[in-house]
Amino acid sequence: MKKMKHKEFMSSNKLDNSAFSEAVQKKVRIFDKMHSKLEDMVDEDRIELLDQLKELDHELHEDMLNELEDQLENNEVIEEQEKKPEPKPEKKKEEPKPAYTKGDAIEITGGNPKYVGVIAEVIEYHSASGKDKESVTVKSNELPDGKSLLGVGMVKPTSKKPKSVQAIKKESKDEEILEELWKNRKTKGLGRSFLKEKGVKTNITGWTIQIGNFVLNRAAIFSYKYNLEKLKM
Repeated sequence: MKKMKHKEFMSSNKLDNSAFSEAVQKKVRIFDKMHSKLEDMVDEDRIELLDQLKELDHELHEDMLNELEDQLENNEVIEEQEKKPEPKPEKKKEEPKPAYTKGDAIEITGGNPKYVGVIAEVIEYHSASGKDKESVTVKSNELPDGKSLLGVGMVKPTSKKPKSVQAIKKESKDEEILEELWKNRKTKGLGRSFLKEKGVKTNITGWTIQIGNFVLNRAAIFSYKYNLEKLKM
């Protein structure tokens, strides 16, 4: 007997006798015992035993199907679910990070020459939208409050802090003194002590010092002598 349905069923579903009821297990044992005698049978006895085995095999197969019907259906559903690929989570579109955020310090690099080099604090950042360009709204003691600078190319981040009101007042006073010297054509070889005597409060050191619209350029190596130049507006 080559094909035995109930044996194939058990093999394909990886089942043993313990998976079935005692009644079915008893039938399996009877089938096995009858099948073991097949080799000893000949002629009509063998044919009769084969018919009995085929009938019992068919009966066993039906019994097994009936007992495990619910379990097998559940397994099929589970297998189908396992085969289905899990949907990939949709990638969230990352919002573009603003170039500047509130509180950032920036240096103005373009626009009105009067404001170039001024350090300001960002109070708003406006990203590009449609035909509008990016812009920042800044606050500084050197600028009218809330002045809007169009185009981020006109500013750059800096670690420097905006000047205080006191520093602006000091620079404004110093600029008035330099304006007076300029009008009187006193622009060459200005010594540090001379400038302090005139009331200049800015720390006079280094090679180039900008005070408002004026620049002091050091003219000597071994002494603090400066030439005064006025920036073109």
